[in-house]
Amino acid sequence: MVANCPHSVHNALHSRHLLAPTNECRAQGFNFFLQPKVFAFFKACYDHHWSVIEEEALYAGKSLVKRAAINHSQAFDTCHCDRCTAFVKVEVNSGAARKARLIQANVNEATAYENPREYYACLKALADFATYEYTQEGVVFQLVYAGGMDHDQLSDLASEWLAQPDIAIDERDGKNWDASMQRPMMQAILDIYKALHMQSHRSASARYPRVRGAAYPKDGFSRIVMKYVSCWKRLSGDWDTTFGNTAISMMCCVFSVTNLPPHLRPTRVQAFFMGDDYWAVYKFRCVPDLKLLHQALDHYDGVFGITPERALFLDPCATSFISLSLWPRRCGGYQFVPKPAKQLRKLFWSHKVQSPRYVLAVRNGICINFYPVYQGFEMMQRFLKVHYTPSVAARKFDHFYAGMFSGSGRDVDWPQGFSRKYTVPFEATRFEFPTDLGVYHNPVVEVMLREESLDPIDRPGAW
Repeated sequence: MVANCPHSVHNALHSRHLLAPTNECRAQGFNFFLQPKVFAFFKACYDHHWSVIEEEALYAGKSLVKRAAINHSQAFDTCHCDRCTAFVKVEVNSGAARKARLIQANVNEATAYENPREYYACLKALADFATYEYTQEGVVFQLVYAGGMDHDQLSDLASEWLAQPDIAIDERDGKNWDASMQRPMMQAILDIYKALHMQSHRSASARYPRVRGAAYPKDGFSRIVMKYVSCWKRLSGDWDTTFGNTAISMMCCVFSVTNLPPHLRPTRVQAFFMGDDYWAVYKFRCVPDLKLLHQALDHYDGVFGITPERALFLDPCATSFISLSLWPRRCGGYQFVPKPAKQLRKLFWSHKVQSPRYVLAVRNGICINFYPVYQGFEMMQRFLKVHYTPSVAARKFDHFYAGMFSGSGRDVDWPQGFSRKYTVPFEATRFEFPTDLGVYHNPVVEVMLREESLDPIDRPGAW
């Protein structure tokens, strides 16, 4: 939901984006991507994906990708690399505290989507990095960029990691992450672009140090202009927001873990990254005092320059990653599933369609995709059935979807997972369900929603 009023814009600017970082970045030499062996692997992946794109562009002639690159090179000298246009987005109220987020779009297409081939090759190389095991200070790192992975791929990999003995799980989020970015972090990303000989290095070098932003909220019936300047901050609308935040989060992980005292340091770190979201499994010879480990990790994250919001867990079912919570499988292992109560509350009200005639198609599309995810969870399946409106040609709902999908929620042990996650019994979800569309205000759903919205440190079993 867009909050187009001066108060919301002013609040988002001064309480989030323009707020001075809580911790000053005092770390040095943390850009492990430029270490010779690591960079050789990363550059080989980047060059491979670049060559694939080049072959596709030659085969297709003046394809969209090639035309975009041509348009970028022609427009570079006239585009406004040091400007952005901002607006405020407020999350749909799901019962949790609402946050006003500043979305900073680019002035034109040349800056909104930099050289598309470089962008694609960067992210593909980052995804390939999951196959590389990096060792520093005796710690083996497997750093996985979660972009492009589906629930089952994430779940299978997490289950493999969680099968090890003597482990602890770290769930970390960076408080006000984009605004906490500072010159050393942003310079580290520029150094990667420069080492890869990317054309985008030139415009990023002009954009990172200083950006002039403007927002245009409405005050009554008139529109006013609110201008601001930000320096060495991450902008939500930058072409490299995903790559930059993920790479910096990886650097923070390696820096903090390798600086831990020997008695707290794990022997192996296997972690998922998506922007500032971080979920890691630490393998130890013997699990240390988790309270001391938490304090040490927070200290070195602060030295790096971020303000972490984290907790350490021994029970995987108490953890979550990018709005996915972990549930046990009946056959062993774990499954990432979208948080159920949040879907009940805001699923069909968080998608703004272009025209009212698309509402039915969007709603049905959501039902189609989520039904197999919650297969076996009666409450969620009833919710999706109520909101699904079959067409004349549609086949029976259960038969149609049971034949199309496999995996996902089919193997989840819903009763066991429910007892490990919530303070209400699983049988309480079998309440009489409404038969009309809408948001369901049920005491069980309210409890589930409240517990799903807890910060990591406030959950049961958190250290």
